[in-house]
Amino acid sequence: MRIQSLTRNEKYYRLATLTNLTPLVSVIIPAYNAEKFMLKTLESVLSQTYKNIEVLVIDDGSQDKTAEIVKSIAQKDSRVILLQQQNVRVRYWLTGNQK
Repeated sequence: MRIQSLTRNEKYYRLATLTNLTPLVSVIIPAYNAEKFMLKTLESVLSQTYKNIEVLVIDDGSQDKTAEIVKSIAQKDSRVILLQQQNVRVRYWLTGNQK
């Protein structure tokens, strides 16, 4: 039998995973006509080593294929959630800047 040597971080991660001690991290991605960047953005977020995440994509009334791209990824990965709304300039809503 081979005994695997683990780093301190790996031991903590395994213990935390087994005991559900890892906090859920929410990643919020505002999007408007972001089809050129959405696939790479989601791939980057989902490939992080920390796995207990939810990815909320707020589609602010995109006129391109942003929502379709997010939906296709969400079908494969339940951590991705698409929230759609009419265009209300979500960037300003998130920052509180009404200018």
